[in-house]
Amino acid sequence: MSIACNTGASPTMLRAVTALVALTFAVSAFNVPASAAPDLSHCERELKDGREAIRKRYGKWAVEVYTKLLKNCPVSAEILSGLGTALKLDGKPEEGKVYLQKALQQDPNYLQALIELGDIYTWNDGTRSNGIELLRRALKANPDSQTALKILGTTLSWSEPTRSESTEYLLRYIESAPNDAETQLALARAFSWSGKPAESERHYLKLLKLKPKEGDATYELALLIAAQQDRRDEAMKLLAQAINLSPTNTQARFAQAMVTAWSGRYKESIRMLRALKQDYPDLQWKQGTGSDVNLTIGLALGRVLSWSREYDKSEQVLRDLLSKEPDHWATKRELGMLLSYQYARCKEAVPILSDVVERDSKDLEAKVALAQAHLAMQFPEKAQPLLTAILEEHPQHALALKTQGSLHAANKEQEKAVQF
Repeated sequence: MSIACNTGASPTMLRAVTALVALTFAVSAFNVPASAAPDLSHCERELKDGREAIRKRYGKWAVEVYTKLLKNCPVSAEILSGLGTALKLDGKPEEGKVYLQKALQQDPNYLQALIELGDIYTWNDGTRSNGIELLRRALKANPDSQTALKILGTTLSWSEPTRSESTEYLLRYIESAPNDAETQLALARAFSWSGKPAESERHYLKLLKLKPKEGDATYELALLIAAQQDRRDEAMKLLAQAINLSPTNTQARFAQAMVTAWSGRYKESIRMLRALKQDYPDLQWKQGTGSDVNLTIGLALGRVLSWSREYDKSEQVLRDLLSKEPDHWATKRELGMLLSYQYARCKEAVPILSDVVERDSKDLEAKVALAQAHLAMQFPEKAQPLLTAILEEHPQHALALKTQGSLHAANKEQEKAVQF
């Protein structure tokens, strides 16, 4: 006997009730959140081991723990994120990215995954903006996340438009971690790049109090101080310390030679630059690389020789550089400047400096030199537009004002000659 006969219900009514029951179960299932956290209570001991391994930065141990967790426990954002972080610690960031992305699919706001994946993305120019976005999301989820503040602040300090914002994040972080030498260095650099030398120096000094033998910080502080004419002796002492800490630090030795030149001791600077080239004969030319060490030293040597008015030697050095790197514009610029200092060579200087100014319209020194060369060749009508453009933007530019004065004097002399 059928149920319909026992209940007195018609087949049509039975089908309607069955459909209603099925719909009720379907709605109930739909209302269970997809991202609901699974029960991991029976995995708590292993999870504790995994968290401890990550805290202590033991990458291989952490990978072992989280790999077992992924096999033996329900899939969760915590386990996926833990494995991704462990792989990153173990030097396998590309593999780690896969699991961190899966963790964010499970929970889009899972803090560890946002921070660790964001950190990986910041390592590459092509994905850095994605990393910054993830780190911003992490701070939105937890405004007090110290790790997110540190990584985001450091990353933003690498780009000029975001340096001011970077110092805000780094200062917030450093309040709770004043002994973090790495962040003190990031702050010192960010303030230096932002044109705030006093703030930069303060953080370099804090860093050196934490790590007195930090060679890079000693060297960078010396450069910062060397920009102040009355503190160059102090800068030289710091550079000597940096070289003592790392005798093969060619950057510090190069800076020492340049600060010596800025102090007017040209002969000594020339000797130091030549010794630097001689001590490192293995630093050979690399065709097409503007950062080549020998190119940098050679260009500096040519410049200092010109400052000491050894024009022939300076020209020889610069032309030798151009024979190896014909398109190196900084060397061309230096040669143009050198020729403009010599009245009889101004005609040669004009085409070189014209190319330099066309390449970089903000190069005021080259613009003034070009105007002076035109003036020396008695073409005031060509000098005037260059000086006018400079003084419109920089009314107090001393050398432009001086050259403008020479131009007016030349014009008056010309007027007198015409009247006579």
